[in-house]
Amino acid sequence: MEKEQKLNYPLNLILYGPPGTGKTYNTVRIAAEIIENRQIDDYDQARDIFNQHLGGRIRFITFHQSYSYQDFVQGIRPNVDESQDSLTFRQEDGIFMQIATDALFEYYKLAKKQKQTPGRPDPEEVYLDFIEYIKENNITEFETKTGKKAKLIKITNQNTLILKPENGSRTYRVTAKPLLKLFREYPDIKRITNVNEDIKKVLGGAYYSYYWTILKEFIEFYNNYRPDPAETEENLEDLDITEKKKRLNNVDLSELKSVDRYAVPSYVLIIDEINRANISNVFGELITLLEEDKRSHGDNTLVVTLPSSGDQFVVPSNLYIIGTMNTADKSIALLDVALRRRFVFKHMYPDSNLVNPDDRAFFEKLNEIIIQEKGKDFQIGHSYFMAKDGQYDFVESMNEKVIPLLLEYFMNDEEKVREILKKALDLKPGYKLKADDNWAPLQIIKEE
Repeated sequence: MEKEQKLNYPLNLILYGPPGTGKTYNTVRIAAEIIENRQIDDYDQARDIFNQHLGGRIRFITFHQSYSYQDFVQGIRPNVDESQDSLTFRQEDGIFMQIATDALFEYYKLAKKQKQTPGRPDPEEVYLDFIEYIKENNITEFETKTGKKAKLIKITNQNTLILKPENGSRTYRVTAKPLLKLFREYPDIKRITNVNEDIKKVLGGAYYSYYWTILKEFIEFYNNYRPDPAETEENLEDLDITEKKKRLNNVDLSELKSVDRYAVPSYVLIIDEINRANISNVFGELITLLEEDKRSHGDNTLVVTLPSSGDQFVVPSNLYIIGTMNTADKSIALLDVALRRRFVFKHMYPDSNLVNPDDRAFFEKLNEIIIQEKGKDFQIGHSYFMAKDGQYDFVESMNEKVIPLLLEYFMNDEEKVREILKKALDLKPGYKLKADDNWAPLQIIKEE
């Protein structure tokens, strides 16, 4: 089941540099290479692969100032339904939760395939049906080891049973993962001779009598379980995120870790303009989970409980995050401190070798002056001086893209920008600045 890792991209990567240096261009190529697990030299091929998987194994999001944790991870949203008399709310998963669930589920599918026992139904799958059986038959109480009644108060979204004594007020929780762990150790309830001691050996601290009570019911359900012949392994490919989360909530992380990290398909989340949002607000406590050793297959895996739903969340080791960052944006200084330890930063510099040969000297001189005046993070990228789809016009590119960018850099100081352009145009014969006119925009024109 192991797969050779042909490329060694970091799990967390940020491409940063001035505008027009190919950050988005390289993101497409890198994402395609991660998906294919091979080097791709043909950009058109990389773009086709990117588009083929966009919305599936590749997701794309652009951060902005109002973007929040509720948008990115998970939050509560109002239901907009005019037919309802009162305002109601629903839980909604953000793009990070969605792609992380899909990526982690790849380990789940392979783990199930590896441990599948012919002729024996999967306990995790049976447990989901067990919960549905309780709901459909409106079962509200169970008999304990001592013959007393345990009242079922509720079943949570994570399929945890909340119980309380018949004549008591304190509630107790029986959760899926410990119960299934207990089931694998004691598939026959008669093997538990001492409730406290036997269950303690498996679970440690727990409400032993209540786990015994539900285990007894589950064993009986499991032994009488007859799976639907129509339910095949292929059904796992068609599950929505809600069903995937139900199954992941039931499975022990050690089972997922038994699958080799590289044996499953990779996923890529691209965050464009990552520095435009408040990272602390967007990632919240999950920023720590991005570190490689804190992920699903790391040495120090961390699992958190999401506050809005109680869902268990871990960042899978097959999820790559690629961010892009514009260094000309002043907010970059705020981002370095927050993400430096968790992301690999790759600077994208302007490359004069990619520029139209006739414009190369002008391009290099212009950036040389900008570096002196503003610093290297404010250079002009080579993409503004490259043909796209065979089309390129120096005057058009300068007047519509480069000059507005320079005016932004220099706080709309036209005299300063005019001075810079004059120096650079000494190396671009045949072109000049349009005569200074307070009523006309600053422009470059071709000499008569």
